[in-house]
Amino acid sequence: MNKQEARTFGEWLALRRIGQGLSGKALGRLAGIDDSTINRIERGSIVNANAETLLRIGRALGIEDGDLLRRAGVQIADQPLPELPAYLRVKYRHLPLPARAELTAYLARLSERYGLDPNGPGPGEDEDNGGNDRTEQAA
Repeated sequence: MNKQEARTFGEWLALRRIGQGLSGKALGRLAGIDDSTINRIERGSIVNANAETLLRIGRALGIEDGDLLRRAGVQIADQPLPELPAYLRVKYRHLPLPARAELTAYLARLSERYGLDPNGPGPGEDEDNGGNDRTEQAA
């Protein structure tokens, strides 16, 4: 990210913080980060902030990890998505275990019914399906 992008990102982050009625010091306490670091990020003084630092700030503000990292210009390496149970455990941590298990079982049933790989498409499989999109056929 360049200096202007860092300022734009910092302004966006500051607006989110202020919108929640938090001071930089209060956000620092919530995120476990020194408030001077938050101040420097919001001013755009830190051009390449550590991703873990950004995630801690974002989580304290209730910002989705992906949204925060995209806005910060952080490039995420191509890596496989997590398995559904792991995703549900992180994304919906307050959802009871039986409810997460129901969602996982439901996905397995849908995958079987529609002949889908529950692990998702392989590399390149979702770019062009040659008109074989089942949702289009059902419409």
